[in-house]
Amino acid sequence: MNSIPQLLDWFYVRCTDKHLELDVCPPNGKGWQAQLAWGEIVRVCLEIGDMVTPDDLYIFVREREAGYVVPLECDGHDALVENLIERILVVASDLIDVMTGKLDFKCWPKE
Repeated sequence: MNSIPQLLDWFYVRCTDKHLELDVCPPNGKGWQAQLAWGEIVRVCLEIGDMVTPDDLYIFVREREAGYVVPLECDGHDALVENLIERILVVASDLIDVMTGKLDFKCWPKE
């Protein structure tokens, strides 16, 4: 019996000292990769999903109008969140408020 691929199977995040690396290979679509320098990240937003949709991080970088959407069910999401906190790109207490349902959407820095 074939199982439905999960995000962990095809959406990969890797964190290095200099970059956030995204490697996306959807089962029925065209794959893509991106390498985002930590210093180029200008804004991060977190939106809480529901029973059907995952929680998503929106990561915005200089020189690109559209942000990258990173589902928090992807492979490597724990390391990504740790790096965002360590690099002060998100505030841990705000992140906890969103993850516990006190807020359903939050961006850092505030506009």
